[in-house]
Parts: sequence; structure tokens; C-alpha cells
Amino acid sequence: MDAWLTERFPNLNYRIAFDYAGEMNGLWMKASSSLGIPTSFVVDRDGHIAFSSTAAGEAPMKRKPPI
Repeated sequence: MDAWLTERFPNLNYRIAFDYAGEMNGLWMKASSSLGIPTSFVVDRDGHIAFSSTAAGEAPMKRKPPI
């Protein structure tokens, strides 16, 4: 993943995560009530989800879920 991102987006200045173990479903998708894939999350400095949205047109979440 790192080599692919570096080759295609050499000036990328934000983090990208990939879930190799499949833990995102329980820890993030269920916690944020997200149903669509792909889902984008903005995480605040305290590690809480500050915003999430999907490409599927799901309504954006603008609150912090209890995680």
C-alpha cells in the first residue's frame, strides 16, 4: 500500500489507513452507524470520530459517537 500511494500521490499530506485484519467493522463502522463502503472518517486529536461520510450518499455524521 505504501509503495502504491507514494508512486501515485507523492505529495499526499494526510494519513491513509487500510484494515488488513478486518477490525474496522466493529471499532469504527458499527460505532459510527456507517453502512456504506468506502467510508471516510475525520478523527480529532483525542481519537474520536469528528465526522464520517460515505461515497454512497449516506447522510454525514457530525457528532461524536460513544466509542
